[in-house]
Amino acid sequence: MDKASEFAFWGRWSSRSESGGRTLHAHTFTGGARPVLGMTMANEPLRMARRLSRAMAAAAATGAFGIFYSSIWQMSHHLSTARLISIGAIAIAVMVGWLTTINRL
Repeated sequence: MDKASEFAFWGRWSSRSESGGRTLHAHTFTGGARPVLGMTMANEPLRMARRLSRAMAAAAATGAFGIFYSSIWQMSHHLSTARLISIGAIAIAVMVGWLTTINRL
């Protein structure tokens, strides 16, 4: 099976006479989906969910605490906007640092 028939679904091949190279021209619809699907599969989403199960559990526990206890809502009411934004930024930085460290990135 040659390349032209192998990738017929994704686009068409054309030859350049001056350089002798070949170019794959993607279809409008499937041309964007192919790289996105390839990147998604390369990231192995099913294995990633298993690796992040502790983070998901912590996020669920935090969400449950915020829903069932009104103290977190009272705290957000009394703190200034700048302080709430800084707390959020620190929480995001700590989570990114933890994920980077735990996955040895």
